Amino acid sequence: MLYSLLQFLFLTIFFSGWSSFQIGKNISYNWLNKNMIFFYILLLTLVNRFIHFALFDSSFITIKYLISDYLILLSISFLSFRITRVNYLVKQYPWKYKKINIIKFIEI
Repeated sequence: MLYSLLQFLFLTIFFSGWSSFQIGKNISYNWLNKNMIFFYILLLTLVNRFIHFALFDSSFITIKYLISDYLILLSISFLSFRITRVNYLVKQYPWKYKKINIIKFIEI
């Protein structure tokens, strides 16, 4: 139990989480549609499950683990997308937008 928890934290949260954070940030910087995140995170989830399978002899295609990894990485990526978009809009257009918190802004 502890071993699987550690490999989940190490691979899914730290490495794949950092990658999903960068995916959301990159999509936001390039002004791409946020629906692109769904596809890229699906690919990242499959790579993450393959690494679990190859290194730790875990199951590769298990719906429970695929869905949980996908939702965790998707939430990290959308949070990164929103933080980056708010910072960029407030910095680029200070006369038009005011930052309320890290994920919300208002129009002045």
